[in-house]
Amino acid sequence: MKTYALTLVLSILLSYTAFSQLGQGSYSYSNNEISLSFSTIDDGWGMENIIITHAATGKSVTGFGEWFRVNKNGIDGEYTGPDGWYQIEANGCNYEFNEPGDKLELSEECNGKSKTYILTLKN
Repeated sequence: MKTYALTLVLSILLSYTAFSQLGQGSYSYSNNEISLSFSTIDDGWGMENIIITHAATGKSVTGFGEWFRVNKNGIDGEYTGPDGWYQIEANGCNYEFNEPGDKLELSEECNGKSKTYILTLKN
C-alpha cells in the first residue's frame, strides 16, 4: 500500500513538472520599462486579454498568444532546455517567454529590433 501511495504521489509531481505552462488564471508582470498582463485559458495552452504597455510611451498593445511545447521526439537525450514557451503576437510585434515563475524573461521582436526584459510577478 505504501508503494502504491508513493507511486501515486511521484506520478502527480512528475506530471505537474512535465507541463511547465501556467495554470488557468490571470497574471501580471512588470518592470520600470514594460508591463504585461494576460489570462490563460484551456489549462494554460492559450492566452487572452493580453495587454503590453511600454512605460516610456504609455502606449498599450493587445494581442493573442499560446503555449508551444518542445517536440522531444528525436531530440538529444541530454537536452536541458525549457519544455516550451509562450508566444504572443501584438500589433505586428512578436513576444515570447518560457516557464515563468516569480520572474519572467520577455523577448520582444518589433520593427527589426530585438530586446529582452526581466519582469517581476505583481501580486
